[in-house]
Amino acid sequence: MTDKLFENDSYINEFEAKVLECAEYKERYKIVLDKTAFFPEGGGQKADTGFLNGVKVIDVWEKDGTVYHEVSEKLEPGTVVKGEIDWLQRFYRMQNHSGEHLISGIIHALYGYNNVGFHMGHDVVTLDVDGRISIGELKDVEERANEAIYENVPIRAFVPKKSDLERMDIRSKIDLTEGIRIVEIEGYDRCACCAPHVAKTGEIGIVKILNSYPNKGGTRIELLCGHDALEYYRKKLSDNTEIMKLLSAPDGQTAEAVRKLLDSISAYKTEIRSLKDKLALAKLKVQKINSVAVGYLEDADFDDLRVCINQLTVGNDGICAVFSGTENTDGCMYIVSSESSDIAKFMQHLKDTLNAKGGGKSNYSQGKVPANFGEIIKAIENYRV
Repeated sequence: MTDKLFENDSYINEFEAKVLECAEYKERYKIVLDKTAFFPEGGGQKADTGFLNGVKVIDVWEKDGTVYHEVSEKLEPGTVVKGEIDWLQRFYRMQNHSGEHLISGIIHALYGYNNVGFHMGHDVVTLDVDGRISIGELKDVEERANEAIYENVPIRAFVPKKSDLERMDIRSKIDLTEGIRIVEIEGYDRCACCAPHVAKTGEIGIVKILNSYPNKGGTRIELLCGHDALEYYRKKLSDNTEIMKLLSAPDGQTAEAVRKLLDSISAYKTEIRSLKDKLALAKLKVQKINSVAVGYLEDADFDDLRVCINQLTVGNDGICAVFSGTENTDGCMYIVSSESSDIAKFMQHLKDTLNAKGGGKSNYSQGKVPANFGEIIKAIENYRV
């Protein structure tokens, strides 16, 4: 069993310990110490990193009460080492984790929903609750959470006796056994948790809910707290400032400027599409072969072909087919259609003679044929109704 210093004091970031074991592990080494302040991954919070006698600690995990440290170099058993935790990384994670507890506690108190999932990712913290919460309700939750931060109430971790545990109002659903560590935010939340937390809500700094959406019958909430929330909004402000410059928009009017830009782009796209349609129809060359109206235009896309086939089928009861290719490729795109005829036999002829690929309905098909237009003309000349 490893003496876990972080359980009693989340603020220990330097310590001395004795190496008890050192074994090869994944081309590196795994170290067991008699005591450690390195938190192993657990409770949704990632493992600490740092150094042991200047040797990089890459990962930390716990098994059967023993904490293992993955390190880059060998440390001899019996050696007394100095442990140094990456404190800023740890503290920012504590801010996020304590903020998540605060949000979960307020949601549970207001709506009775339970936290059924928590993940502290690289860019965002996600929290899953087993009920639907509206944007307006989450705004209220966020406001209450930040009021709790202003109050700067204590956050404490303790292991109660089983008799005391049975009488406690605890948010998380747990088996009431001895040795359970409880994290309590005074007046707001009480929950079982193994992770280190800040000592007072004021150290959380700020809670900001970024997004929410339905998830498995409940709600997934994305949030950030403390320093990570500050960095997030620094980036947002930088992006917004750059957008203001690019659009020559005053502060507070970037959204309207973007809407106007999108409207202009949409109008330009419509105008371009109209001009492309006219150009495609002007380039279209049509001939009648064995009762099939055959059209061809170079270097077109399926949008161009659709405009042409729609024009070609107007007033034409027979089969219409349009093709497009380039001089440098052996292959053409096609659309075959008819207002009143079944095109199945014609399509089968193209597949049998030219290995045409595609699909559609009884009166419409599109795809590609691995042949040039001259070969396509010869195939259609051999088609018999």
